Amino acid sequence: MPEQKPMHFTLKVPIYPARIFFSISQNNEEFKRSVKKFYNGNYEWQSASGLGRTTQVKNGNIVIELKEYPSCPKSQGTLAHEIFHAVHFIADYAGLRLTMDSDESYAYLLDWITTEVYKRIS
Repeated sequence: MPEQKPMHFTLKVPIYPARIFFSISQNNEEFKRSVKKFYNGNYEWQSASGLGRTTQVKNGNIVIELKEYPSCPKSQGTLAHEIFHAVHFIADYAGLRLTMDSDESYAYLLDWITTEVYKRIS
């Protein structure tokens, strides 16, 4: 993986009405500035208390904050954990509940988001 600089980026999720804002390795001030700009000041900031945090805002969009760059198994697991929360928020917002009949939709969305994140950080 390349040098691990703090970064942020946004993914527009296809099919579902959602965008995901990612903050990776940003300090609190960098995170506040970048997320505030993304949401035009309409985001109530709360820092991640652990290694990551996923928040859904009123319009269905998602904010994922990762304290560490996902470069080792633990931080990669945190990324997967936070992406799962995002998938659940997006599906719930769209009215889709996790069942044996819907699990493939969850799995495809989890795969797509994870692939897009790694394209941007690799």
